[in-house]
Order: sequence, then C-alpha cells, then structure tokens
Amino acid sequence: GDLEFMGKEHIGYAFLALFFLTTLIIIPPLFLIIEPISYKLLPENVFDWRKVRYFCSKFNSIRPFLDSLQGCFKDNYRYFAGFYLIYRSIPDFTFAIVNSRLEVFTIVQFLLIFMLALHTWAQPYRNSIHNH
Repeated sequence: GDLEFMGKEHIGYAFLALFFLTTLIIIPPLFLIIEPISYKLLPENVFDWRKVRYFCSKFNSIRPFLDSLQGCFKDNYRYFAGFYLIYRSIPDFTFAIVNSRLEVFTIVQFLLIFMLALHTWAQPYRNSIHNH
C-alpha cells in the first residue's frame, strides 16, 4: 500500500486496531486469570477496606458470567479459562512476527506441545474424562 506507517492517514487505523487489540484480546484473558488468583494472593484484611468491599459487591454481579466460563475447571484451576484465550492469540502473534514459514510452524509446534504438556500436568477440569 501507499500509506506511510503511523503517518497522517494511517494513525486513525492504528489507534482503532490498538483499541480493539486491548479491549478484546488482552484485557479479558488477563481478567479471567487475575480474578481467581487475587483471592488467594491478597491478605484477608484487604477485603475489610471500604473501597475494596464496594468493588467486590459490584464484581459479584458478573460472577454468573464468570462461572459460565470458569465452571468446568476445578476450584484451584479456575484461571485456566483465561489461558485458552491466550493460547489462541499466541500462534496468531507468531504468524504476524516471524516471516519464514518453517520457523513459524516450528515455533507454533513447540508452543502447542508446551500448552498440551501444561494441561496434562495440571489436569484442570472437574470431569476426569476431559483431562485425558
């Protein structure tokens, strides 16, 4: 194309792409990963603070939505729901960064083997039939 990268005509498209990248690809998986872990990592007295109680009361209104995404996992592994969204974006990111097809397929193969090994080791599902 004849558009200059981050030039006068391209900047609008770039900001729109970055907005959607942030809101649809980065924030939801991080939220699904951080939410279950935060209850384990934060000390008990933090939940006594007024602002944290207010936030938690608002947060409980979306709990049914999170349970629909995280309900199939064991309670200790509810953050794996966010991993699936990250797993989908890692190969896409690899295809965008690396130019050689052989390198891309090699990197993606190793990443997929790592992801499968992680799930095999952790066995995060409630039903054992899904873990095998």
